[in-house]
Amino acid sequence: MSDPAAVPPGARPATPKFELHVHLEGTVEPVTLLGLARRNGLRLPADTVAGLEKMYRFTSLDQFINAWIQTTNCLRTAEDFRQITVEYIGRVVALGWPPMSRPSSRPQSGLKDGDRAR
Repeated sequence: MSDPAAVPPGARPATPKFELHVHLEGTVEPVTLLGLARRNGLRLPADTVAGLEKMYRFTSLDQFINAWIQTTNCLRTAEDFRQITVEYIGRVVALGWPPMSRPSSRPQSGLKDGDRAR
C-alpha cells in the first residue's frame, strides 16, 4: 500500500477496522526500507524499490525470516523508529483505522524504553 490517499472513499470498508497487534517492523514499505538502508550505510539484497518488493513476496518461512532480518537490521536510530511509526500511522489513519499498538524495539537496536525521537 504505497499511497493510502489513492484509496477511493467508496472502497473503504463500511465496518470499522483496527489492528489489535502489529509488529511495527512489518509495516515498513520497500521505499522506506531503501531510504533507511542508505541513511545508515547498509546494503540490502536489492537496491531498487522493485527489487525490495520482490523480497517482500515471500513464499516460505525462511524467506519471511530473511525479509524480517533485512528490515530490522536497517532500524538503527530513534529517528528510524520515528519515521516508520509516523508513516504507519499516516497509512492507517488514511484508511480510517485508529492505530492501536505500542511499538517495541529489539535490544540490539540500542534503544531503551525511555528513548524518544525528537
